[in-house]
Amino acid sequence: MKWIRKLIEGALINGDGRIDLESLMKQINEEFPRNAVPKSEFNQAKKKLKTAMAAIEILRESKSEKEMLLEIIKQQEATIQKLQYDVVNTIKSYSLNKQFGKAGIQDPDYLSYRQRGLDGFQLENKEKPMVIEELIKSLKEELDGKGYC
Repeated sequence: MKWIRKLIEGALINGDGRIDLESLMKQINEEFPRNAVPKSEFNQAKKKLKTAMAAIEILRESKSEKEMLLEIIKQQEATIQKLQYDVVNTIKSYSLNKQFGKAGIQDPDYLSYRQRGLDGFQLENKEKPMVIEELIKSLKEELDGKGYC
């Protein structure tokens, strides 16, 4: 929530000594997508993952035929892997947009394209993607060389 505090501290003051709420709300609406993962998306992916895990546990405990049970478990495990991949990509996407926003990048989709999508980025931790600084620096050098900056 540091980003909100920063916006409030830098808020414009009206002639009557009050904060200009229209300007502040506009800034908050611009910054919010760069600093937050929509709760509905995260909860939806988490719910699907829980459902798949519960289904596997129920199937393991049931007395179904062994071959059928193994096939169903394989399908559920594949579903779990896909959901885990989707969750990681959601985290990557929002953390990348946050980092791109901090760097002043106006077209984050182009940088993602240059890295061949989200798989071109690795996360140092759950917040910060690796190679962002190097990628931005190399792109700026390339654009400076072509006279775009």
